[in-house]
Amino acid sequence: MPVSAATNRLVWVRAGGVCSFSDCRVELATGAEDGSGLALGKVAHIVAASTNGPRGSKALPGGDRHGFANLMLLCPTCHEIADQEVATFTVERLVGIKEAHEAWVRAQLAPKRSGRVERHHEEELVHSTLLPVQTMPPRVFSAPSVFEERDVKPRLLAPPAGEMLPFIVRESRVFTFWDLTADLGPFTDVVDKGGEIVEQSARDWWRDQDLARWYVTLLNRSLNKLTGRLGLNLDRDHDRYFFEPDFDEDGQPLPVERNYRALNRDQVSRTVVWQPVRRKTGESKNFWIHLAVSLRFHRVGGEEWVLSVRPERRFTRDGVVPLVPKATGRKSTSAKAHMYNYDVLAEVQFWRDFLSRGSPFIEFDFGAQNLIVDSASLSATVAWPGIPGDVKPFGNIYADFDLFSAKRYHDIVNKNRRPEAELELWELEDLDDLERGDS
Repeated sequence: MPVSAATNRLVWVRAGGVCSFSDCRVELATGAEDGSGLALGKVAHIVAASTNGPRGSKALPGGDRHGFANLMLLCPTCHEIADQEVATFTVERLVGIKEAHEAWVRAQLAPKRSGRVERHHEEELVHSTLLPVQTMPPRVFSAPSVFEERDVKPRLLAPPAGEMLPFIVRESRVFTFWDLTADLGPFTDVVDKGGEIVEQSARDWWRDQDLARWYVTLLNRSLNKLTGRLGLNLDRDHDRYFFEPDFDEDGQPLPVERNYRALNRDQVSRTVVWQPVRRKTGESKNFWIHLAVSLRFHRVGGEEWVLSVRPERRFTRDGVVPLVPKATGRKSTSAKAHMYNYDVLAEVQFWRDFLSRGSPFIEFDFGAQNLIVDSASLSATVAWPGIPGDVKPFGNIYADFDLFSAKRYHDIVNKNRRPEAELELWELEDLDDLERGDS
């Protein structure tokens, strides 16, 4: 059976139309202006087409005498040499020559065939949507209580101004970051009189799967306190916080604006609730858009925590009633499809500045201890080709400490530390010796 036309073409293509011998590589096809041409090369058998030919009794490469693996492209001269000098051009050597030649052809043609353009990689500082937690509440307090969780809130006494009271009730005990050992505290009418108050290390809780979930629940309820004070509402169905519209005297929704520090300007106004209009006619569309955000605490290492900030949109029919999921999905996808790196960073910038009130940190005050989140997101330098037009200069990523914020930060950090017992005089003398290196 002769070599098929398809196999014949494959041999020619893989050989690049030139002789496979590296010291020859003559072009084996000619062309003319009238479109005619002449093929000068030969598709040669490595193991001969018959058992009586050169190397005809040897094992067949690929197992098929007329298959691609047993064929190579040669000029007439090199073909004759290979068949006459069988001792020199063994099956193994010819297979090696064929494979090396085809690899050479691929290397020569690959840049032309791929169509790829080599682009210079540039270094860029990429900002994430994660805010590092500087200080976590180091202790959790609990006490026995006869009340269900839904009955606790109405019985809480007002805490000192600015303090938060996140709590959960589990196994007939109330758990909170607020110090339950304090006299006449907000939980006085909630905990059992004379019941044992337990103080536990947060690090111990993190190592226990169930307690770690309880701890995160307390953190999330702290977020509810923070966002509520900032005028955000909780979308319980989607676990996100959103802006509500203002209303006129007739109960009709009104757009809402908020000031914040943008990436490139200070104190700009941004609309956070609005009813979009059609560009051509100026007619109002039949839905409202509310800026929203999903906030989550995550433990990313043994004792490392971050707060993730994911900007979102909420869509309503009239500023109050949510749109059906089908309509919401299409609008949300359309909005996000037009957001690139800089746009996402601008969204994160708004929420960082809003949640921190322009401060270098976001503070959760639990009375005797605090939670501090850095308002500057985690970043890393990466080398990549980049997206044309997507790299824009910007600033305002970091909020500077002033005298008041620096003092507040110092007080918060020190408040989270337990005061150590006073050292005796002899202990102080030993400590001085150790610092001087005396034995």
